[in-house]
Amino acid sequence: MGTSVREIVEAILEFEGDPAIWDVKLRGMPFWHFLRYELSGLMLGAIGLQGKRQGGWRSRPLSDWLPPSPSRLGATLRNGPLADLKPSELLVLNHPRHVFSAAHRGWICPYSEPLLDAVDYSRQVLETPFAGQHYHPNATRNAHYLEWHSRPRLLRGYLNAKTARRAENLAAIAVDWSQNLATASGMRSPDADKVARLAKGAARRALAYYETHNRLLDQVQPRLVLQVVHYTPRNLVMSHLARERSVPVAELQHGWIGETHLAYAMRHRPLPTTLPSHVLLFGEAWSKFADFPWPDDCAPVIGAAWFNRNRQAAIAGEGKKPGRRVVLFVSQASIAEQLSRFAADFASHDTGGQYSIIYKLHGGEPSDWRRAYPWLANERIRVVGADRSIYDLFCKSDAQLGVYSTALFEGMGFGLATYIAPIAGHEAMKRAIDIDLARPVSSAEDLVRQLEQNIGWQPGEAGLPELWAEDPERRFQAFLDQHCQADGHRTATNS
Repeated sequence: MGTSVREIVEAILEFEGDPAIWDVKLRGMPFWHFLRYELSGLMLGAIGLQGKRQGGWRSRPLSDWLPPSPSRLGATLRNGPLADLKPSELLVLNHPRHVFSAAHRGWICPYSEPLLDAVDYSRQVLETPFAGQHYHPNATRNAHYLEWHSRPRLLRGYLNAKTARRAENLAAIAVDWSQNLATASGMRSPDADKVARLAKGAARRALAYYETHNRLLDQVQPRLVLQVVHYTPRNLVMSHLARERSVPVAELQHGWIGETHLAYAMRHRPLPTTLPSHVLLFGEAWSKFADFPWPDDCAPVIGAAWFNRNRQAAIAGEGKKPGRRVVLFVSQASIAEQLSRFAADFASHDTGGQYSIIYKLHGGEPSDWRRAYPWLANERIRVVGADRSIYDLFCKSDAQLGVYSTALFEGMGFGLATYIAPIAGHEAMKRAIDIDLARPVSSAEDLVRQLEQNIGWQPGEAGLPELWAEDPERRFQAFLDQHCQADGHRTATNS
């Protein structure tokens, strides 16, 4: 049997036990922290265990990232060069990927906006483009497009000889690290050129964000920084700078946390200030799914407001119509090629046509799926794009299959029988399998067999409340009240 994802994660955790690795600093920040997550992806890719990670805009057609159309010019100017940053209690760094909200009449970050709407704390929100563009119409309140602040400094860094030398030196160190890590673990070393490009890009972005974020913190003077996806360079830098000012930083959980997700596993102590001080969890079970570094008092359970609202709407709706049982394949960019082939294989083994098959693309996948996954061009398989709400599909499905997507846990909350494909990364679901929230399958043929045998099976009720806490708005309000009113003063709510 080949190397598993878990073995690579474990090798990295062992490797970074050397304190000297954390002593290589860039403006006081441990440079290793900017590399570890992406380096794990390069190592997985070197042995064929992972495809492209989410948000790979380079794989998208040109039309996906051309300059915005004239219809977006007003929003670009309003949220970009003409935006006025005001002192506020909260500084929020959103997820680049948004969802359409009919209630907001536009696109929002599902992890932050539903929670922020329920409280009266003032906020300034920083957003970055997804696949080269911002969503339109953007319904985020007090949005500011971060690239208008950071890109001039990034460009200046590219033209600065001192920055170039520093990036080259760090790239050489990164290549040494990757080779030493591969040697120590007995694994294949990732391509040195890819590691060097990763390191130079990370160094340049970190330096640009260091300047940008210091200025943003001066302007906004927040009492709390909220962020989604703490392990991107922009958020690592923000965590460090805010915490250096004694401003707490809280990450809103945005996805699955498991033992193969390196960003949520760390044994090095003390924890670096590039980590957020708090992680606000969907439910209490998530911290048990990984080698979780935050203590319990820094990982309060908040819940997921967007998920809860959609689940409640589904319960109130008409539900699934009678007919053939529907199997939903939940894709994601890193495992899409293998999962899409699995779906095609399942269609061929369903010789009696007992099941309707839906293949749901993830937002990080190419929009031209016929070119990327031609085997899905099958009359038995209905391919649904990333723009269609997966919650609608949960309501119409009986079972789902995937590898380790957050959507699998959401589907469990909708009562779907959940199966895990034997694809790299499936180890992340071991805990869920152990408590009967999901069941593994060994092949497409085995999936057909289990679907026939397990009619009526649903995820174990006992484990679901620990995944999705109730009343997230109240919990979020309580967290903000604790961390934003230390001296009893409040900033007026933004209009």
